Amino acid sequence: AITTASPSFSMTTLHRDVVQGIDDDVHIEAEDASFLDLRVWLLHSLPTLKRLSLSTRVGSLGFVGDILNSKKQLKLEALHLRGGEKIEAWPKPALLACSGMETLELKDMILSQEAMSGLCTSIQELAVMQRLQRVGVAAQGMVKINILTELTLECCSLQEEHMPDLADALRCCEAVSRLNLKGNCIMNEGAKMVVSAVKESTSLQTLDLSHNLLDADDSPFDFIEELIQDCPSLLTLSLSGNMVCTAGALGIARVLETDDHLEKLFLEDSMITDEGATAFGTMLMYNRKLSYLNLSSNSITTAGVKGIAEGLKRNWTLQELQLYLPLAGREEVAEITAVANALQRNEGLEVLVMTGRFQQNYEPALEAVKHCLAKNFTLRSMVLFEGDSPHQKTIDALLWLGEHRTTAHSARIDMMERRKRVETIANSGHSIHGGTSSPAGRGGSGGGSGGKRSREEDNNKDKDKDNNINKLDPQLMVKRLLLADLDNTRKCEQLVVDLQRNGPWAQEDVVRFVSALQQRAGRKCNGQNLNLLLCAVSKAV
Repeated sequence: AITTASPSFSMTTLHRDVVQGIDDDVHIEAEDASFLDLRVWLLHSLPTLKRLSLSTRVGSLGFVGDILNSKKQLKLEALHLRGGEKIEAWPKPALLACSGMETLELKDMILSQEAMSGLCTSIQELAVMQRLQRVGVAAQGMVKINILTELTLECCSLQEEHMPDLADALRCCEAVSRLNLKGNCIMNEGAKMVVSAVKESTSLQTLDLSHNLLDADDSPFDFIEELIQDCPSLLTLSLSGNMVCTAGALGIARVLETDDHLEKLFLEDSMITDEGATAFGTMLMYNRKLSYLNLSSNSITTAGVKGIAEGLKRNWTLQELQLYLPLAGREEVAEITAVANALQRNEGLEVLVMTGRFQQNYEPALEAVKHCLAKNFTLRSMVLFEGDSPHQKTIDALLWLGEHRTTAHSARIDMMERRKRVETIANSGHSIHGGTSSPAGRGGSGGGSGGKRSREEDNNKDKDKDNNINKLDPQLMVKRLLLADLDNTRKCEQLVVDLQRNGPWAQEDVVRFVSALQQRAGRKCNGQNLNLLLCAVSKAV
């Protein structure tokens, strides 16, 4: 990293002390236009350069064009440009020298319509060249070449007139998996053009349209609904900082009720009211894929929070809920109580953030939280109070005690299981040390045989007693399935034993077990052990 406010050192010093240690990653931050010559020299002097980040406040983009248009074929895979300057024209053909580029990022720039048109043309040319190279490489059986997968145009003053060119470029970039258009001036019509270009993509995973000028009251958000329905690869969608309002929230919630791919949804500061929040609560009852939801800084009051709480009662897939609500005049204790009561039946949520302007007596709410944490075994973090509040410290302590209690209970179960194995070996006539015990009738009398039967009856009574002690609660079994180390075959076999020993289970319990395993299927784990547990659960009714 080279950071300077003025070109105070010479190229000779830089060559001797800096370039010797540079491999393939360079970040340069400069505030003086006279430093441009040094950056040009760096580009010429580093043939192995793969990642370059340039941050300037003044200057011209011409030096980048001079290098990118040179006859030298560069090995750049990532180019990050950041600065407050206005770009009147994008150098052409610019990106053709970077056939292996994967990431292109522009931030805090002012792109004129001519510059945007030139940039989009360069992106299309790069995409076509990479596609041709990929076909040639595949035909020759060589390794796969890099293709453009991340495109960021954040805070670049993009407006409606820029969108046709951008849409054409996106249609050529079939492999883009992350598109960031945050902090621009894109309105509904411009967003429709972008969505029409990417909604049928099989590669797009993240789309960020936050902090633009989208307004659901101006025109329907049907293009957002179509995006969620028609883009099966989309995993993360951010609409924070737009006027989603009630109309947009109702439409998005309705589509998500049957959606099976979107995992993260950001709707922070989006003018959503109680009606929209209640719609999202209804959505949570039916959605089985969404794992992250952010509804912070909206116009949601107690009624909306209660609607979300109703949805949490019947949801097992949402893992994190952000609900920071600074709006005054709410019944905070009633909100905390409603959510805490819902979480007694929820077996999926791990992180809850619901801080706000709480200014009431918290004792009833804390009692509800205590009852919640006594039954909930999945919650890892619950933030209800800001800063070093003693109430928040109490909640953190309760969470720790819950985890400690669960761990201790699991250890006790393992200890009892080992004891049962020892008794089984003893009852089978084999010594713990590997020898065999003498038959009861050898060298003895009938009384000895009767003594053996008496001991067997005592052992059977002890086993029945242990079985009653070890009878697992369904919620605890769900917790163990969610936290099990599926790469450890021995522990998975132990879970199978526990499932069989504590069965038969009720049908509703088995449904919760399957839901817990489905959550694990989305994470990296041993598939053979996962199938073993699924088979055991299916036979546990």
